Amino acid sequence: MVLQQATADDWFRTRRDDTRGAEALQAGLSRHAYGRHAHATYAVGFTERGSQSFWCRGARHRTQPGSVILFSPFDLHDGHATTDAGVVYRMLYLAPEQLSAALAELGPRHEIGFRDVVAEDPPLAAALFAYARELDAGDDPFAAGERYLGLAAALMRHAGRRGRAEDAGHGAIARLAARMREEMAERLTIEALAEGEGLGRFQLIRAFRRRFGLPPSEYLRAIRLEAAKGALARGVPPAEAAAGAGFTDQAHLTRLFKRAYGLTPAAYARQAGVPRPPRRT
Repeated sequence: MVLQQATADDWFRTRRDDTRGAEALQAGLSRHAYGRHAHATYAVGFTERGSQSFWCRGARHRTQPGSVILFSPFDLHDGHATTDAGVVYRMLYLAPEQLSAALAELGPRHEIGFRDVVAEDPPLAAALFAYARELDAGDDPFAAGERYLGLAAALMRHAGRRGRAEDAGHGAIARLAARMREEMAERLTIEALAEGEGLGRFQLIRAFRRRFGLPPSEYLRAIRLEAAKGALARGVPPAEAAAGAGFTDQAHLTRLFKRAYGLTPAAYARQAGVPRPPRRT
């Protein structure tokens, strides 16, 4: 695990758990501010020291030490330290497929969304910390798997159904979301997507907001960023990762990647353990 600086006062550490489709982040923020963005994963974490403020679901929220943060997939949010003293926090990014499979063992399988964005739940904070610490250590996959299941069980207390199958256009939007994931590297347009499902452009945007809580452009940006991040972790060079995920060029990826994750793509790749290419002589 490598520590990367964003500014003299900001730092980020990451660790991946590819077996369970998870990633752990520990960060200290003083001056860096995240722009408004969304993740294709669940993003859950807690404040270790200090306080942060962020906008999500139409309201501004503020944490204190021990506060748990709960973002469902595609929850738009931003974030920054509340005071000059800064904040230290941890986040876990959990792939929906693996988390859904784990939760299926505890009850009826359905796509979940968290009822609250901030919660005061010490047992859940402890479960988050326990799994994150196992990923930090990286030497006991058996214990990591056990801690992951403990976290999944603790998250159930905050879970509710996400979306409504009876919403008009639900099936069309599900097909469009799948198409966007499959064709993210193409030059997609709102006109082509709407026409492909026999929808009007305004109808498509409204239906997307009802289903995911954000417009289709933000959904596409989120899945492109997640795809690029996965490619970088596999050792794909930033320029190729940008092209493969549908970004205009490497600079386009770098700008959005840093806004969402606090790091440049190259810095993230180093944290993921990807060796730097040899210098040309």
